[in-house]
Amino acid sequence: MLTCRKLATLLILTTLVVSVSVQAGEKDPVTGDVYAQFQQLQYPQLQSELDLIVPESGGYLITGPLDVRVSTDDIVDRIYRAIRIVCPDLASVDSVISAIKSTQEISVGSMANHLSTASKKEPVGFRGVLMDITWQDKSFSLLICTTQQIRWLIWFKQFVSGTIPDAGVESLQKYSESVSDYLYQLDLGNLQAEPPVATDFGVPERCDIFATPPDYVIQGYDNYMNYLYAHREIRTDFARGVKAFVPTDSLLDLIINRAPAEAFPNKEAPMLQNEYRKFFGRNGDVRVMETLTAAGFDTLQTGEYFFAVGITGKIRFGRELLRAEVERIEKETGQKVPRANHAFLFPGEPILTAGAFFVERNGSPKIVEITAQSGHYFYSNVSPTIREDISLRSDHYLMTLGHFFKALRSLGIEYGDVLVSKF
Repeated sequence: MLTCRKLATLLILTTLVVSVSVQAGEKDPVTGDVYAQFQQLQYPQLQSELDLIVPESGGYLITGPLDVRVSTDDIVDRIYRAIRIVCPDLASVDSVISAIKSTQEISVGSMANHLSTASKKEPVGFRGVLMDITWQDKSFSLLICTTQQIRWLIWFKQFVSGTIPDAGVESLQKYSESVSDYLYQLDLGNLQAEPPVATDFGVPERCDIFATPPDYVIQGYDNYMNYLYAHREIRTDFARGVKAFVPTDSLLDLIINRAPAEAFPNKEAPMLQNEYRKFFGRNGDVRVMETLTAAGFDTLQTGEYFFAVGITGKIRFGRELLRAEVERIEKETGQKVPRANHAFLFPGEPILTAGAFFVERNGSPKIVEITAQSGHYFYSNVSPTIREDISLRSDHYLMTLGHFFKALRSLGIEYGDVLVSKF
């Protein structure tokens, strides 16, 4: 593998006290200039080209920038703004690099990866590969990494951005290296690896990779769901006083045209690392989540599927197991079932909409119901705004399904006579 030493030195994120600009109101929808930046940096044609080289059907996720709101030096900015190929394991990282270097359509320039111990004064952390490429006479930054390495970037942005007055730089650097080492062990298949504890390094608990998330606003899953269902009534200018509706073709056109030009960050980010911990600790495999295609849709069986739509209109999804089914499997096998969620589908980046679609198969599959229910992006039970989300924004969230319908149309997937609801 070619390595540019200068870039590699910078890639280990020059200092942990650099500002990664986690702004006030970051859990609110991304609109205006920031939304436009997310759109501009998606480069959907390049993503399509990469999908021909390393198809997503092989377990890869080809997606857009992790965040465009960074405010740091050029290398860190490039890392967070780069087009990403998220690989299911370490071996596939090498396969992706070889495949891209072998293609004639893309020219590879300098390439930088994790610099192990070049300078202990630097915070050794990110282990991905940042690649300079040229495609169709234009230059791009391409980030090739695993889900574990994305977890490190998400953690760095959320918990270690900005100066932390009650922790020294050296302590943060050492803890950052330990977090990276821990996630690397997971990549190696050592699921019994023990995570480092922030306070053991003199770092505040709030910076821990598994920091304690806030308490639920509404205690008890059944109570939470009952609270949602108590607000099912739709209050729009085309449907009022009903809890669900079957849209006509003209109404579908209206919903698509009114789909809001905004993206939604993960409101339950403090829970994300803990959810990943459970998922991988139970031998979860990210390949259970897929990108929807017309051919793939034809293979779907009857059941519920959770989905999210990325900023390019790509639909990612996974199979949702009923609680009763999970309990049955766990009782029969004695093993906990790994369960993915909406936030795993486009890790770390905002999405256009999320919810669930229900398939019935009678010969060929058919989508019979769609909801806009997502705890991570809309109805967070760890955020005080849950009451605002339901009383003031739920009808707005319903309109985001226009992005889902538009994406289905572009794929040529039929969805006539579908029942639409909030939850």
